[in-house]
Amino acid sequence: MLKKWLQDNPKPVGSEFTYKGKAIKINGNRFNCKDCNDLNSLQYMHLNGEIDLYLPIEAYAEDWDHVTDKEGKFVSATPKVGTRRRNDLPPVYMQWKKEFNKGA
Repeated sequence: MLKKWLQDNPKPVGSEFTYKGKAIKINGNRFNCKDCNDLNSLQYMHLNGEIDLYLPIEAYAEDWDHVTDKEGKFVSATPKVGTRRRNDLPPVYMQWKKEFNKGA
C-alpha cells in the first residue's frame, strides 16, 4: 500500500516535506537493508524469513506449590495441575522500541 502511494505521489530530489513540524529534504538516497552489515542476528533471521519480529512471543505462566522445611528454607517446588496458561510476551520490535525510548 505504501509503495503504491509512493509511486502515485512522486517527489523530486531536492524537494521538502513537513513531518511533525520538521522540514525533511529528499536527498534521493535509498536504504537497502540487505546490503547493511550493521544488523543483528535477529534482524538477519527476520530478513531470511526464519522468524517474524512483529508477532508476539509465545510464552506460558504456571502457578507453583513450594515446599519448605521447618526453618523456612526451600526444599522443592512442583507446578499446580491445571494452572498453565498462555501469557505471550510482546513482539521483539516493541521490546526494542521500549528500550530505545528509555535512553531518550
